[in-house]
Amino acid sequence: MESIKFRGNKLASDIFNVLSSEFCEAFSTLTTTGDIKLYPIVCGSLVEGLVTIGSDVDFVLLVEGKPRRYILIKKLLMNFLRDTEVLLKSNFELSGFCYFSQFIRRTTTLLNPKRGNVNFRLHFYTFSKLLNVDLHFTASGNDLISLKEELVRNLGRYYEGISFKIKYPLNATPKSLLKTIQLKINHSILLSLKDNFSLMHLTSLNIFEKVYRYIGKLKGLKRDADLLIKAITVLFILKTRYREMNMKRISLKKLFTYGYITESDLKLITEALERLDKITKHS
Repeated sequence: MESIKFRGNKLASDIFNVLSSEFCEAFSTLTTTGDIKLYPIVCGSLVEGLVTIGSDVDFVLLVEGKPRRYILIKKLLMNFLRDTEVLLKSNFELSGFCYFSQFIRRTTTLLNPKRGNVNFRLHFYTFSKLLNVDLHFTASGNDLISLKEELVRNLGRYYEGISFKIKYPLNATPKSLLKTIQLKINHSILLSLKDNFSLMHLTSLNIFEKVYRYIGKLKGLKRDADLLIKAITVLFILKTRYREMNMKRISLKKLFTYGYITESDLKLITEALERLDKITKHS
């Protein structure tokens, strides 16, 4: 199990490094007069360490300020997406960038509680990670932390949570169960952030580190953290296998019938989900 988990984190790290390098190269010719700050960020499975064959990359370019050279920035973004997508497909067998990666987002719009889906924005952007880029017009890690704090401060009181209840886990796919676990953990952290910004460092960690540091250490629930990490690892192995075999929407029940998962693993996953329900209820 540890080798699979390591491979997942290693794959995410390799993809992250390629994105960072390609962004630096694509935007190296941009000259500005200090009127803007760019935030090239990634979210989703790449940050969580759960990326597999066939995954897409959730990339977003945020802009702070009013760029005078918006058309040029848009052109550089499209060049970056086009050239990098070729590498993502050929080197990592990913499906490419998600659709909304081609749109530039302004931080003022992001922070406005009257614009768009507040719940989605809080989950998506709070649990994002800045590419490793050091250009004079790109944001720093501290800039992103400040932006996340402002996001939670502005939108937190409008947060209503996200529906992530799965009534029959055995009929769900490993992918949907991983998504549920991810959302529940992030939901719990998000509620804690409203009163304690010192936890902001957790938002850019992968799911294994978040479980260990947040549930295991901060909440003092080491047994539950160990149980969750084992369940996440089993689900990630299953997701990886059925992606590699090009199987679509295979439930845990069918994977058990086909011999891809043991009865003890099914009990492990069920128990972990039950424990997570209790943990997040008291957040």
